[in-house]
Amino acid sequence: MNAKQREFVSYYAESGNAADSARKAGYSKRSARQTGFRLLKRGQIQEALEEEAKVIRSQRTIARNQASMMLLSAFGSATNSTEMRLAADALSKLHDLV
Repeated sequence: MNAKQREFVSYYAESGNAADSARKAGYSKRSARQTGFRLLKRGQIQEALEEEAKVIRSQRTIARNQASMMLLSAFGSATNSTEMRLAADALSKLHDLV
């Protein structure tokens, strides 16, 4: 896979927009839609996108865990019921419990 294709994978993993990702990766603006569609059919691109998705999921999990620890700490060090409720609400939203 060449550098443009790696750039395409990176942009596509973020946006999910093949034409925009092709343009950002340096492919022709006029043929970006076709290029993006063609690239998504390639086995190497699909494999790279799967790997990129794994990395993104892992990073999100780490970020969510860090945020949870921070909110639990805020809950534990809260000085009044309002601070406790705010921390609990934020923690619930973070884990899609509300």
